[in-house]
Amino acid sequence: MTPPPAPTIFDRKRLRARRNRMATIAARSPHQTADFLAPIFAERLEERLEDIDQKADTLLLIGGHSADFHARLGAKGFAVTLVDPGAQFAQRGGGIQCDEDSILGASLAPASYDIVLWNGGLDMVNDVPGALVQCRRLLKPNGVLLGLCIGAGSLSTLRTSFRALESEQGVARFHPQIDVRAMGDLLQRCGFIFPMADHEELT
Repeated sequence: MTPPPAPTIFDRKRLRARRNRMATIAARSPHQTADFLAPIFAERLEERLEDIDQKADTLLLIGGHSADFHARLGAKGFAVTLVDPGAQFAQRGGGIQCDEDSILGASLAPASYDIVLWNGGLDMVNDVPGALVQCRRLLKPNGVLLGLCIGAGSLSTLRTSFRALESEQGVARFHPQIDVRAMGDLLQRCGFIFPMADHEELT
């Protein structure tokens, strides 16, 4: 029996255009702090990389919005391949433009990466399990996936404010967010051998 297709929550064309707009803003104002999560995500991923004690040379970076993250990874000795849905972010990092949930279609060879870093955005794909399975297929045996996303319960004050302003039936103002326990279960279902999921609260 063929499983039903994943629901289309996100307009990929619109998301690509948004990424290009972000890249334009970043190029105009390299010291602006509008995307304040980008350097935080990059810092957390670098910290987790330090915990990996196995030899790792090849690295796939999904998400090029942190300006100098790609260069820092190269300076650590990794052979980095960058993919980003925004053509401008991909071009800036010498990478490949593709949507995050179709990375296997971006001329990337299966079982060719020691590490896959997903630099935010896992919660903004239409088929999360499918995207995770693609990441696993791109990893070598014993390869490691490190990813970050905005988790369930985020922006609670903003959500409450929207609900208070809705006089009639509420409108979905936020996309679905992934609970930390559900993420752990999802990783296991997608074939990862030692899945671990945790969360950090930022104010």
